[in-house]
Amino acid sequence: MKPVILAFSTLFFFPLLHAQEKPAKKPTAEKKETPQKKSNEPLFTKQYSVPATFFRSFKVNGENLSADLFAPSGKSSELKKVAPDEMLTALGIETGSDGVSAVYNPATRILVLRATEKHHATLVKALNGVLENSEKQIHVIVEFIEVEHLNFSDWLLDNRLNGDATALRKTVQEWLHDKRGTILETSVVTARSGQRAKTESGDEYIYGTETSPPSMPSTLTLGEKAKLPESGPYPAAFETRNLGITLEVDPVLGADATTIDLNLAPEIIKLNGHSELFSAESPDTLKISMPIFHRMKISTQVTTLDGRYVLAGSCRPMADEKSKREDPMVLVFIRGDVGQVGQWSVEEAEAE
Repeated sequence: MKPVILAFSTLFFFPLLHAQEKPAKKPTAEKKETPQKKSNEPLFTKQYSVPATFFRSFKVNGENLSADLFAPSGKSSELKKVAPDEMLTALGIETGSDGVSAVYNPATRILVLRATEKHHATLVKALNGVLENSEKQIHVIVEFIEVEHLNFSDWLLDNRLNGDATALRKTVQEWLHDKRGTILETSVVTARSGQRAKTESGDEYIYGTETSPPSMPSTLTLGEKAKLPESGPYPAAFETRNLGITLEVDPVLGADATTIDLNLAPEIIKLNGHSELFSAESPDTLKISMPIFHRMKISTQVTTLDGRYVLAGSCRPMADEKSKREDPMVLVFIRGDVGQVGQWSVEEAEAE
């Protein structure tokens, strides 16, 4: 009996033990991260001095513009600060990948960019776009230069006057170095397009313009050997004249940002003595002294190009003024320079 029971027990427990065994798991392959494809383009490090308003983005009616942050728009807009990385990302310069990096110092406005040449070209285009849309100023320069009449006549014999007097101005500069000319005045004023600007330098001269007749008292008692009091006319109204140079100009910049229309009237006023209204034999109490002014003034409207000279006209200096020339004359030159608010520059650092 025992062998039978033993055999049954073995058959009974074997399936149970077999059922408890778990099949071994197959080893799973670990997921490997695919490395990012690095660009083979070389990286260049350049240092940019950017305008103060560069890291700004435009918001139009409360909505952000497209990726082109410098696209012109006719809608009302306002500037809002953006982070340098955000600005560069909007330009397509992804920092932190492929070794591209950027560091900006707001105190010095220096941006150091380590990127490909394509990225640098994109940044340069963006900087130029900011300057093209920025406010421009016009610097107006007026020069009064005394030259010898004969030298200018010889130049006119061989040359024609045209809208660009830069060649003549260079010739006059040679005369100045040869002591054949003298710079009398140079006046510079800066203005926005369409806005009037004025600069003055000199003294204020106050003089009488109207006189009142002498007055006598209604009653007069004279003693022995007494004489009638002498009374002459006295000034009743006064006027102030500015001596020196005055430059007032209305500049208008053309749509090409190169053509400049100027409406101006530069002048130099000097005191050239006095004149007496009565004869020399008249008593001093009856004499009225009036000032004599010498004025060199040109009122004109001219069109010029950025950085080019225009000959506005000629004047004559005072006859009794000391001059080194036998027959002096004064040439008036005008130049307009267009300047942008906020310049930028780039400096090569290294290439890797």
